[in-house]
Amino acid sequence: MENTVIISNELFKNLIGAASLAASADNMQPWEFKKHNHSIEVFMSNSRKLPTDVSDMFSWVSIGAAIQNIIEKASLEGLATNVKYQESSATITFSDGIDKDSLSPWIDKRTTNRSDYDDKPLDESTLSELSSSVHDMHAGVHWVAGKENLKAITEMDASLSFIRLDHEPFHKELFDIIRLSEEELEEKRFGLSPKVLGMPPEAAPLLQLLKSRAFDENINPLAMANGLASKLQEAGAICIISSKNSNPAGYMEAGRAMEKLWLFATSKGLSLHPYGALPQYLTKFEKEPHTFPEKYHEILREQKSKFYTLFSELKEEYPAILLRVGKPKDQTPKNDIRIGLKKIIRE
Repeated sequence: MENTVIISNELFKNLIGAASLAASADNMQPWEFKKHNHSIEVFMSNSRKLPTDVSDMFSWVSIGAAIQNIIEKASLEGLATNVKYQESSATITFSDGIDKDSLSPWIDKRTTNRSDYDDKPLDESTLSELSSSVHDMHAGVHWVAGKENLKAITEMDASLSFIRLDHEPFHKELFDIIRLSEEELEEKRFGLSPKVLGMPPEAAPLLQLLKSRAFDENINPLAMANGLASKLQEAGAICIISSKNSNPAGYMEAGRAMEKLWLFATSKGLSLHPYGALPQYLTKFEKEPHTFPEKYHEILREQKSKFYTLFSELKEEYPAILLRVGKPKDQTPKNDIRIGLKKIIRE
């Protein structure tokens, strides 16, 4: 690249500081960064990836989101960027550019809002504007709205969330990343807390029971799954971000699109809430059916059929993440806990 720019230590820290605020699956922050003279290499942290994540898709989507924040921050500094994907990493190079509109001011305002949204459908012009914000991305953006469609999505998500809660390896993964105390969250600095999940402090004992799989007729996986999915009916629209290829580069591009759309939506006063069960388990069932006990196969086949009936255009693409989008009625607490920069820098 012509007119490449040497990245100072100060600029490097500013750029990865922005990257560290990106959205990540279950707040795992699975990224690491290394500085060269005029570039930043981005890697996956094997210690902070989800064990059952098929093809590490959610980690790569998260890393793509971090890359997009670097691009937005660099643009604010008047730098142009070029991203090249390798088999298990990405490299961002920088050159003199023209200061252009950047979504960087919205990076520290972006948050996952799990509260209630207005269920009035977003109008076509709003959806078009949101899609146009990521028109330069090599990723797909697909929308559905309306009560019947949202009800269908809710039922699909509940069915697959049930599997996450019921199947022991998936259940263990989920509760291994839930921090049952603020002290544990402060120590780990990644994962999810009851507060961030919009739950009161007194919910911690209940989560402890669920962690030990102490289910009964009042607390059971299906009832919990229905509860977790129910918010999907309270949305202006549901968005599926898809990858054009089921490899790290494809999922990183999808992650970039997700983050840019999220930042743009934030600038317009809209809220987002990601859901992962549908894209994760439909992809996993396609690639690794043996990881699901036979008793779940009929559920998975049924939800796969329903999903691709609703999103027929996705048959040639790969679902990466589902987003609940809408005008918020309230705001759940922002997760400000992040891993320190020293721990995400590779020497």
